[in-house]
Amino acid sequence: MKINKLFEPTENVNLKSYLKRCGISDVSRWLNSSFEDENEPYPIIKIDEARRMIATYIPENKPIYIVADEDVDGLLSAVVAYLTLKDLFHISNITILFHEKKVHGLHDDIMQKLTNSPAGLVWIVDAGTSDKEQCKILYNLGFQILITDHHVPDTENPYAHIINCMTMPVTNKELSGCGVTWKIGNSSSLLPYVAISLISDSMDMRTYENSAIMREALTHKPIPLVKIILDANSCEYTNRKSLAFTVIPAFNAVIRQGSIEDKLKLFKCLAGELSSEETNSVYIMCMDFLHQQKEKTNELVESLDMETNTPDKIIIADIKENTAYTGLVANQIMSKTNKPTLLYHDSENNKYQGSARSNISLLPILANCKLFDKVQGHDNSFGFTFGKDKLNDIKIFCNNLDIPEPCYTVIASVNNADNKAINNLFDFSKSLDYIYGMCLNVDSIYLEPCLIYTSNIARLGINGDTLKWSIKGITYITFHVKKYLLSYLDKHTSCKIEGIITPKITVFKGRTEKQMILSHLHILN
Repeated sequence: MKINKLFEPTENVNLKSYLKRCGISDVSRWLNSSFEDENEPYPIIKIDEARRMIATYIPENKPIYIVADEDVDGLLSAVVAYLTLKDLFHISNITILFHEKKVHGLHDDIMQKLTNSPAGLVWIVDAGTSDKEQCKILYNLGFQILITDHHVPDTENPYAHIINCMTMPVTNKELSGCGVTWKIGNSSSLLPYVAISLISDSMDMRTYENSAIMREALTHKPIPLVKIILDANSCEYTNRKSLAFTVIPAFNAVIRQGSIEDKLKLFKCLAGELSSEETNSVYIMCMDFLHQQKEKTNELVESLDMETNTPDKIIIADIKENTAYTGLVANQIMSKTNKPTLLYHDSENNKYQGSARSNISLLPILANCKLFDKVQGHDNSFGFTFGKDKLNDIKIFCNNLDIPEPCYTVIASVNNADNKAINNLFDFSKSLDYIYGMCLNVDSIYLEPCLIYTSNIARLGINGDTLKWSIKGITYITFHVKKYLLSYLDKHTSCKIEGIITPKITVFKGRTEKQMILSHLHILN
């Protein structure tokens, strides 16, 4: 097991050193600078033109259409665009357009709706920069098109006014689509939406502007639905990891599985247009979809178990169904194997399409290899399409890449006999929940090789593949243990193990328990 430790056992583990080792050059500025200082101004000519386009629709009450993208960043971008139009420009003739399934930008379903509607302003959020041909069609029909996006374009698009952090001379290239959309109105009251989008879309949280946005956003009252979800999970609003693991999955579940009516209901709730009673009903809807999502995702991960148990450098597997969960499943498999994962399924015109999740910057590599028809998204999280005849070539190409052995980055290593060190690292790791985000999510610890006795291990779960044991007041628990490892434990009284542990605090019937969630379990005997 290859380990990259931020701290050696002899070093003092502290927040400033942690931030420095995560790549933040000016830690004091990152921790303390004001939002006013870090709110990066966008080119005046770009913002003024966008505002002028919007303002022309005020006196004649012409229609404005907001096209929402199919993820949490896209949803929150649409909310911010809507509230900017409503509160800053006092416009009411606004139509929100959601996709019928997991697609992006000016897909056929949106184009059909727009081409059958009166011409007006189309505001595409978190997508659309590369939709040149669709924008041309709308432009020729008399529509004006405004795009606020953060994806790298693959073509020029002269038919829209585009504000995109990736194509403008700005410092922060890690702003979310919602953040770019927010720049039109620049209202601090909308920052809570931007903050959640930064986490949901895995934006690099080491940038000074993103750090300042998070700090400023958390001084505002939480969005009512966000507060309900956090309260139900006994979580604090200032705990960013709680946002990542309770709020964002709930929103994502509705976007992935819900009907257009469900998505509109969630949208209205987040925009503050529902009563308390209606907001509670949206919470129940979110939880129902979240439960379904967890069940389906786990089922798909288990169905792919044999295909992911491979020596290949990159996992490329057929998920066998066109599902909204492909990205979630790919992410879980990548987390389990610590390998880039591409999951594909049948599509139209003798093609495969799918989702990729990676622990390396994979998108530029695949986009330039000329084997894919389309590769679009972020460097570590993207969608793709390729011809079925290219599958074998893609597998050969990927497994000939010079990808280093998987390496686990951890805070430090610890011996399970050193209770003081374990407790100190436990407390430090949990404190990182309050600065959690992409590139600041190293909160695990390497458990050095240690001997455990099988008589002390409890087997839990329907399949008996959850293991739990305690040492000196710390509970260790590991899930979905492979059958061959369970078989080994059946035949031996003890075993030597190593793995990656992540601290977690559980509260059950008023009793608090410190747990170490053990992943990437290795038996060394």
